[in-house]
Amino acid sequence: MADTLGLHIAAEGITAVRLDTDTSDAPVVVLLGVDGPAAACLVAQDDGGAVLVGDAARRASGPVVDDPMERAAAGRIGALSAVINHVVSRAAMAGGSAPTCLAVVVPDDFGAAARDRVIEAGAAAGLKGTVAVPLMAAMAQSVAVDEVVAIAAGGAKVASLAAAPLVTREDLGETVKPRRTAVAPPVEVTSPVSVFTPDPEPELPTPAPARPAAQPVAAAPPSPVDATTAIRAAPVPETLRYEPPKRRVGAALILAVLLVGLIAAIAIGLLVFAGEDPSPATTEDPVTTTPPTATLPESATTVAPTTIDPLATTTTLDHTLTTTTTTEPPVTTTTPLPVASPGAVTLVETGLQIAHSEVVLFGQSDDTVMASLTAALGEPESDSGMKESAFCFGARNRFVRWGDLELVFTEEVLESGDASFSQWFADGHDDPEGLVTLSGVGVTATVGFLEVTLGPSLQLVAAIPGDSTGLFAATNPGSGGLLNGTTSSREPEGVVISLWAGDSCNRIFT
Repeated sequence: MADTLGLHIAAEGITAVRLDTDTSDAPVVVLLGVDGPAAACLVAQDDGGAVLVGDAARRASGPVVDDPMERAAAGRIGALSAVINHVVSRAAMAGGSAPTCLAVVVPDDFGAAARDRVIEAGAAAGLKGTVAVPLMAAMAQSVAVDEVVAIAAGGAKVASLAAAPLVTREDLGETVKPRRTAVAPPVEVTSPVSVFTPDPEPELPTPAPARPAAQPVAAAPPSPVDATTAIRAAPVPETLRYEPPKRRVGAALILAVLLVGLIAAIAIGLLVFAGEDPSPATTEDPVTTTPPTATLPESATTVAPTTIDPLATTTTLDHTLTTTTTTEPPVTTTTPLPVASPGAVTLVETGLQIAHSEVVLFGQSDDTVMASLTAALGEPESDSGMKESAFCFGARNRFVRWGDLELVFTEEVLESGDASFSQWFADGHDDPEGLVTLSGVGVTATVGFLEVTLGPSLQLVAAIPGDSTGLFAATNPGSGGLLNGTTSSREPEGVVISLWAGDSCNRIFT
């Protein structure tokens, strides 16, 4: 690791130091703040959707995130990826090239899963060589830099001197025994042995019986083929084709062959006779034949007709000679299914539907909505009470949660006692059971299902530049309500990881 960038993110600010261990140059401090090396630990979005990091985020009119490390530990890497991308860009501008390794200083209590999230955030920002350095390890290293950036410099030094990743198998929850250093005794091999080489004949005191003809060596297994290509390339099943026995030819088969030949001769004669008809040729409508009903299962009731080209050389005579055509194998497409059916509470773009009848809407008082939800789901698991929030609008907000469902009530005027229902948020669909929309959209639904269900109203973009997660919005043309959510990726196989409606709180970084 010749060129390592150390990054320290704390409540006091964001600092970074670039360290080159291949030269004797002093560490280079990356200036991130307006008045010094430290930038404010803030992430936000401006009105145009651009991501703002550091001191620039102070000017944002919308919600601001001030804890990117804690969010990453909880599995939300968007804000941390934005910070890393910003710092790496600044380091590249200052040093002329991007660093080859990133060392992120993490709290000492970060477990293996939390450190993995940090590494995922670095990969999302385009850095594969990301290392998580514990805070105490970074503080133990002495680097001749300003005290403000000492921890970032220590992290860079730890990563540059490390001979192996800091994450061990024990960190991943595995119980392993110490490796043995002893080497197993060598095994005598007279010649190279392949899995395709037959075993040698044993040496017997009497001559071995005559061996049968050599069998062909099994071919190597074919390379994996894409599932879609394999389906389309598969030949049409021939399970309906009758193959007569090879050793005996019955009289019935001989009679069938003679009958087919006779019919073919009659057909050729009629074609020749028709060619001598002096009347002008006329174009007839395509002849439609229906496959014999004897070949259909008893449960089948409708048979799609087969249209025959009138210019083809094979025709049908009195419906006794059926034209045989070769068709492409059918391509089967599976429509993604809903993750669940609506339960006691159904997600609606304009509020919530309770017990398939009552609807509580955004803007209703917190007392009315709480009474309806408590009657349907029982007492909530948690209730924050009114408090100020960094990522929500309004003077104060109240967060009430039942399992995977969270309701937000907003107080516009401080201590007015007048709060209204302003947002619902869901990060699961099993608690309460059936926490989905009327069409079955819920957490774990695939992006493909969103495309099928929401149709042209679906808008799917990157949640944060450089991040693999997606951000979607879909407007209900009937109610005008807006359904929002995030996905693990923007590919059809990606899944929904959160859903919300109502614009009181910014959920991109939460």
